[in-house]
Amino acid sequence: MEWRFPFGVLYGFVYLLAYSRYLFVHFYPRHSLEFFLDGHLRAFQEIGGLAHRHRYDNLKSVVLKRTPEITFNPQFLEFSRHYGFSIHPCTPGRANEKQIVYPLGYLFGSRFFDDATEYFSTGIGFLKELNAAGWELDSPLASPHGLR
Repeated sequence: MEWRFPFGVLYGFVYLLAYSRYLFVHFYPRHSLEFFLDGHLRAFQEIGGLAHRHRYDNLKSVVLKRTPEITFNPQFLEFSRHYGFSIHPCTPGRANEKQIVYPLGYLFGSRFFDDATEYFSTGIGFLKELNAAGWELDSPLASPHGLR
């Protein structure tokens, strides 16, 4: 997920378990395959394992093209095979397949980043502080029945 500020852009890796709604978030200065893979590894370490089936929006780190058939990013495909999980990209135009993750962008934006400009521009170590903050959410997303 991407958040824009007057001083720059901040990228968040979001790993959300479908049933329990357990949420892992880690922030990065750039969006690249390297940080995408690092986000997965940190999430796997945090939860002590991984889900066997992963659903993704059609980002280039996962899907290179969809027509005439789906072509996965070969590096990410190898990563998924190594860790033993299957890749399930969302169908374009089917918002119901993404309804769980996208409200998080609004939630983080409204709850955590409204007054962030001054905080983030104060020092070099802001990403370390942000990632160490421990993102506990008391929202409907925290409940398995929070979203339909």
